[in-house]
Formats: sequence, C-alpha cells, structure tokens
Amino acid sequence: MEQGIQQGIQQGIQRGIQRGKLEGLQQGLHQAMVKTISRTMVIRFDVSSEKFIPKLENLALSELESLSETALTVETPAEFEQALEAMLRDSNSNI
Repeated sequence: MEQGIQQGIQQGIQRGIQRGKLEGLQQGLHQAMVKTISRTMVIRFDVSSEKFIPKLENLALSELESLSETALTVETPAEFEQALEAMLRDSNSNI
C-alpha cells in the first residue's frame, strides 16, 4: 500500500510539472505575440508600442494570432485599432 501511495505521489508530481511547463510555454508564446504585434505597429506606422500593449494582453493566443495578420495588412493604425477594439468586444461578450 505504501508503494502505491508513493507511486501516486510521483505521478501527481510529474503531471504537475508537465502542466506547469505547458502553461509556461503558452504564457511565453502569448507575451511574444503581444510584443511582435506591437513591434509590427511601431515599425509600420511609427506609433508608440505602449498604445496597444495593455489591450493586446487581454486577448487569447488565438485572437493574437489573427490580429498579427491584421497588423501586417491594414493601411492605417486607426484601421488596426478598429480591428483590435472589435476583437476586444467579441472577447468580452464571450465571457
């Protein structure tokens, strides 16, 4: 019985470590996407990176992936901001 308890503890620890690694990886990817989108806007339109970062941080990774394409294709920062605001509204309505 003691051995079964030890095995259960070890399996629990391993699962926790794996889940922690996955969550850390997802968080790192999220931060990288926020930085990349912000940097794209700075390079393309010479806007302050601080303008978009707080809003971008509130989006899910899948939304950021979509928005990264938008940042590359819009004609103006205002167009990007409209897309960002629409995405934030959609994101908040799904909560």
